Amino acid sequence: MNKLRTLGGLAVVLTLAVAVAACGSSATAGAGVDGGAGPASPLSSASAFGVAHYTNAELGFAIDYPAGFTRLEVPADGTDPAAPRLDVFFADPKGVQVGGKTVDTLEAAVYAMSAAPKKADFASHKADFEAMLAALIGSPPGLKVVEPVAWTTVDGRPAVTEAYTYTVSGHDVAASVQLAFKGDRAYLVRAQAARETWPTTGRQLVSCMATFAFL
Repeated sequence: MNKLRTLGGLAVVLTLAVAVAACGSSATAGAGVDGGAGPASPLSSASAFGVAHYTNAELGFAIDYPAGFTRLEVPADGTDPAAPRLDVFFADPKGVQVGGKTVDTLEAAVYAMSAAPKKADFASHKADFEAMLAALIGSPPGLKVVEPVAWTTVDGRPAVTEAYTYTVSGHDVAASVQLAFKGDRAYLVRAQAARETWPTTGRQLVSCMATFAFL
């Protein structure tokens, strides 16, 4: 499926270390920790707590994030075709810190594909799209799948999801990630939180994740 090999020909692997170095936030996202690894069902809708709204008309998406979170946008610098066109992070300034980096974050990243997949491609080449998600998750230390790869829709568009846990500097972190496709773009959304903040902040981030919409 050569026409779909963008995300850098599937050569891009965004590990935790790469993303932390690039943006100052932890980039491997979270879901599924309630004193143990479990499903990432939100406790409440995003409207049940204070939210702010982020819109990017140029790249065609919008998402809510918890009010008071710090926003950091990392646009592409044009030197790496595998890099996202934009990577935006929403970080809890009062959340868990590891090595000066914020663990509790919501991330939205937009990648360009070499061609727009057809509807039939999602049925006949599922493994290729799932490989894209696996490449973006990478291999963070202690990676354990909590909810295996599954197909769904995000705002009416095909999407592949997964939930997992990992460890960083002795901290257990949970992550929930979705990769949705529209036209010749792939949209990654991840929510993550440390074990100790998952019952509160983590659930809010998953609720915000569900507000992602295409423009």
